[in-house]
Amino acid sequence: MPRIIPSNNPFLDGDSSIRSLNQARIMTLPEAAADPEIIGKTGYDLLSAEALQQEITHFAAELNLQADAPHLLRQFDHCLQMKEKRALQIAQIYGRKLGALLLMLKRGDLVNRQSRPQWGLEHWRFWQQVTGVIIGGGMMAGRLGQLAAPVAQETLSRHAFPDFKVTRSPHAAHLPLVGLARKAPCCTKAMIVFDFGQTAIKRAIARYRDGEVAALQLLTTLPTVCRDLSFKKRPVDDVRRQWRQMRAVIEQTWREAAAGREKISDIRISLSCYLFDGHPSPRDHGCYGGLQVLAPNLDAFIQEELDRRLPYRVKIHLVHDGTAAATAHAGEVGRVVLTLGTAIGNGFPPPADSVCPLADDFQIL
Repeated sequence: MPRIIPSNNPFLDGDSSIRSLNQARIMTLPEAAADPEIIGKTGYDLLSAEALQQEITHFAAELNLQADAPHLLRQFDHCLQMKEKRALQIAQIYGRKLGALLLMLKRGDLVNRQSRPQWGLEHWRFWQQVTGVIIGGGMMAGRLGQLAAPVAQETLSRHAFPDFKVTRSPHAAHLPLVGLARKAPCCTKAMIVFDFGQTAIKRAIARYRDGEVAALQLLTTLPTVCRDLSFKKRPVDDVRRQWRQMRAVIEQTWREAAAGREKISDIRISLSCYLFDGHPSPRDHGCYGGLQVLAPNLDAFIQEELDRRLPYRVKIHLVHDGTAAATAHAGEVGRVVLTLGTAIGNGFPPPADSVCPLADDFQIL
């Protein structure tokens, strides 16, 4: 069983089912906000990429889109750029759904609390103390994020929470990479960072100057290693095959960086699964959570695997993607970072003095 260290944040002390907002269900809202399309739905039902894609597919013909297009969400963002009426309406609806979920969390009405038996009063009190959310993730990187955030803000303001701020991160598309870069050891000159997600693998080389993150040099985004996004257990051979693919990506990226004559002695990896003491939650059998069958501790296993394959020791650090995303906004007291993509991720910004600052002229290249 992973070691869980008690904290002042009740969401950090439980397993993945406690922390997840995907399972949070809206059972009641004030009359003006109680849209029948929202009541009874979970966060995943309302805000996941699958939910948005279903909405877009319904109006695909009107938007002149092919419903089965492989990059439908990207094409939808182009419709938003062109200010097509139906696309703008879908974005506003998405913003209202986001606002409704946040309103439910802030109000903590009894019937909503009863629908979430995994949470105690301390979890609801935590949300009552939250002063705002910072949204990011792949779906928020484009025009959708720009449009949805103010609509969610307006929903909260109309229902007695005008001081609760909904803001879109300026690093929305690359939050986990930026957060990983900020966790560099002292005197680091360059570090490789990976965001292993359910839809893609993002990679970058973080560069430092005078103890600050000076730049994030993006590398080519690669296809995901996730074949099955369900949470059912998979055969061990299938998990091993997935790990070999991940290992090849890590090793090849390190060799690309080393070819530039840079000494890379640290690699930070965010995984789309909750981690406790460097190991997935026992209940998590998703794409990356399923890696837990490879060893008693996944962090130690990956370190040992790469120790055998790289010419010198490179320290490996595993981080939950929501935690990595939140670290990008270290020092933002009272805020929660939400990443909206395949599902809803969340993280809590650490103190600013615990990580490297971003340089005033920080760039994503």
